Amino acid sequence: MRVSSYAVARPAWYDRNPATTLLHFAGTISPAGNTVRYSTTVAAGKIAYLDMLTAVQSRVSVVTSGNPDDYARLFITPSGGASTMLLENNQGINTIGTGTSNVVANAGTLISGDLLELYTNSGSVGGNVRISSSIKITTFDK
Repeated sequence: MRVSSYAVARPAWYDRNPATTLLHFAGTISPAGNTVRYSTTVAAGKIAYLDMLTAVQSRVSVVTSGNPDDYARLFITPSGGASTMLLENNQGINTIGTGTSNVVANAGTLISGDLLELYTNSGSVGGNVRISSSIKITTFDK
């Protein structure tokens, strides 16, 4: 005789079919306007946990005129909401080899339709900056 129960508790959301996504951008940028380097949207029927955000910049060549104005910014646009910045890294030092970095761990839970985007910008006149940015997301069934 088989004994079973249909009254089994559903697993917690973090135990429901987890999958990890890593997004990374690395490159040297010259003066340019806002450019999307990567983006991702949480799929329908999923919940996502934003495990880690990083942004690292270092000056490759000096700005020829004015002040350095280079940044990497990670934005979240909630499903049906307004965009807001989660992370900013600004490289305002005009000395070759200098750098800045930001790391955010355990940044929160995202729901279906939430959008993450990394923008870079170099408003400097001349000069280059190297940018490296990553995010790690773990998604689960709703």
